[in-house]
Amino acid sequence: MTENNAGIPAWLREKENYLPKKGGDGFINKTVAALLRLIAALRAQDVIKQNAHTRADAFWKLILTLVIIVLLSLTREFVFVFIVLTVLLLRLCVMPVSDLRKVAALAVIAGCFSFVIMLPSTVLYGSSYSLTMLPAKTVASVLAAGILARTSRWNELIRALGRVRAPGTLIFIVDITLKYLLLLGEFALESMRALKLRSVGVNRGKYRSIAAIAGNLFLRSRFLADEMYGAMLCRGFTGTYPITGRLRFGPADICHIAAIPAFIVLFFLLRRGAVA
Repeated sequence: MTENNAGIPAWLREKENYLPKKGGDGFINKTVAALLRLIAALRAQDVIKQNAHTRADAFWKLILTLVIIVLLSLTREFVFVFIVLTVLLLRLCVMPVSDLRKVAALAVIAGCFSFVIMLPSTVLYGSSYSLTMLPAKTVASVLAAGILARTSRWNELIRALGRVRAPGTLIFIVDITLKYLLLLGEFALESMRALKLRSVGVNRGKYRSIAAIAGNLFLRSRFLADEMYGAMLCRGFTGTYPITGRLRFGPADICHIAAIPAFIVLFFLLRRGAVA
């Protein structure tokens, strides 16, 4: 062993004990986690149709949600709001636990925000009506919108918007935005992972690298936009979304259809009783 190491310098025979200093990757880790949550939420739309509680056509669910939100904004009767909240909570109880938690948490946060906004007017002017009615309306509206979003795939909602004669520009913006969020989210996630793997020890130029990633993300989005524009010209896109397929009329669809006039009739009955 000594003869073999005779011609090797001493510094080359020493064991390496290099331990890089921690560079503080908290910002990168949080960004990667946020991107993963975004992509997971978009990917989750692919399995929504497998759940038993989503068999109703998205068109009827969209119409019912719009009717509920409009009636909630017009009513001044707390009884109507209470009945709508009861129905929505019952509907929420038959959803998966993960969806139930997310929708309920979002509704509670929106209701608390409305309560805080209306609290100063109650303290100054002594009106408790707005302090109770507005948060209740907000919670009910957010619950209705959340149930619609959690029980319908994005492509089904796009088709439903086409059936209600929504402007083609609105449908196009919603459709393309959702697709671009997924594509650009995956691109940003890959870039952040590459930055994390190449950052060994203390990297003082990490924030400059993040700025470069943001610039590349902008260039990537511009390139995708140009490519999509050229493809749409070649395919003769005129700004209209043709709707294919027929509306379903299963048991779940009939329940949603019946709920639309039921809420309208209840709204006018309570309103007439209040006036009388």
